[in-house]
Amino acid sequence: MQSAFNDSPFGLKQRQDNQNWEWRTTKYVMEAAWKWYLLHPVLARLTAHVAPSLVPVFYSVYSSLFVTFTFGWEVALLFLAQHAAFYVTASFGSTALCYVVATVIHFQKFFIPFEAFAYMYPRYGVMVYRAAYVSFHWNILRGLSFTVDFVQAEHRKNTGDTQRRWPSYWKTLGYMLYLPMLYLGPPQKYNDFITQSEGPKPSCTLREIAVTIARLLRNGAHYILMELMAHFFYSSAMSNWAWMADRLDYASLAGYALALEFHYYVSYLFHYGFPGTLASVEGITVPATAPCIARLHRTSRFWRYFDRGMHLWIRRYIYEPVMSETRTAFRLILGTAVAFTFTCTWHSLYKHQAVWCALSVLGIALEVITIEARKWTPVKNFEKRYVATPERMRTAKALLGSPHFLLTICACLFHLADLDVCVNICSRILTGFPFPLVPILVVMYSLCHVSMDVAEWEEASAIAKQKQASS
Repeated sequence: MQSAFNDSPFGLKQRQDNQNWEWRTTKYVMEAAWKWYLLHPVLARLTAHVAPSLVPVFYSVYSSLFVTFTFGWEVALLFLAQHAAFYVTASFGSTALCYVVATVIHFQKFFIPFEAFAYMYPRYGVMVYRAAYVSFHWNILRGLSFTVDFVQAEHRKNTGDTQRRWPSYWKTLGYMLYLPMLYLGPPQKYNDFITQSEGPKPSCTLREIAVTIARLLRNGAHYILMELMAHFFYSSAMSNWAWMADRLDYASLAGYALALEFHYYVSYLFHYGFPGTLASVEGITVPATAPCIARLHRTSRFWRYFDRGMHLWIRRYIYEPVMSETRTAFRLILGTAVAFTFTCTWHSLYKHQAVWCALSVLGIALEVITIEARKWTPVKNFEKRYVATPERMRTAKALLGSPHFLLTICACLFHLADLDVCVNICSRILTGFPFPLVPILVVMYSLCHVSMDVAEWEEASAIAKQKQASS
């Protein structure tokens, strides 16, 4: 148990939880390569000013050097080979083949005899291995994105020419190895990246520089907040001990679950916020970070906005091909199930990830079923009689939304801790009637009202901005 904590780097009396491996890896990469990150947008803007056509070459060369000096030359060669596999695949002009190659590259870790960890650990250490592992899997998404976008663009041209066509080598490699998002993420669609990277750059004014510095300071604040939280909330260390959830009182148990969720949220604010700041210097808009998770009360809304980049990627390359042009209730649920099957596979098919995805599918399916049920005449008559006013409808939405919000929270827990720990937490909370279940549902009810208030305010603000822009 002592090994789960380090002495505080800030000189605090409290020891720091060191069991959040995702954050420890990010911390290692930032400490080892922060100069590479900060220098990247500066050199990219200089390259764009002197020779715009060489910007993709700069992305490729600079990121390759970064990987070589930070992760090792073997990893750099691996990433180049990974790109080469997708690059050759794109030339065949088959969308199905693109998915097959991406699937094979992802699943090779389950059947090839070579053990990457056994090779990397004695040479570079566990942190380098984990960072390379994460980047490798991000590259699979980026590789599938550029191959599918290229093949479908060629099909839309429909010139009748049977000659094999190749995508731009430097553009695809620059996209795949673009440094700000190489390890940190989030995924961005190839067509969006190319359009933005080749578009006009922000003017280099004092105001733009000040805005960038302010955003970097905010990213730094998120980084420090994540570090400080590990001194006071030991949720990551506790997530390894199944017995801990049984020994906590109900108030501490609820706080434990809340700490797990907010640790994850704050880490993503930095993971996606920092590359977003760096990319904005070049006029590239990275998918936005999540709004406060306390107001994402519906499962569909949570997954639409928490990991915005991943949502847009899955929607484009997994969900929409399944949906086709039909949007029946069955198709919506089927598309959701396929999307979360991909998500579970993406996270290596662990049991707790499977439960997380299954509960998420259940939450969205309940939303679809509710929408369909409201179309029935008996339900319409019930609404006209009992919830005819906006106030009553709002109350009904909050009453139905509170257990649904709790379902979303429970689902996310299974992504953040071991299976036994999550089962213990959820079983104690859900079977604890009236305490802690009723007070928690009351809090969920209040948060549903807050969420609806914020959504209405955002909608009104967007309409006002549209009217102002059109006038």
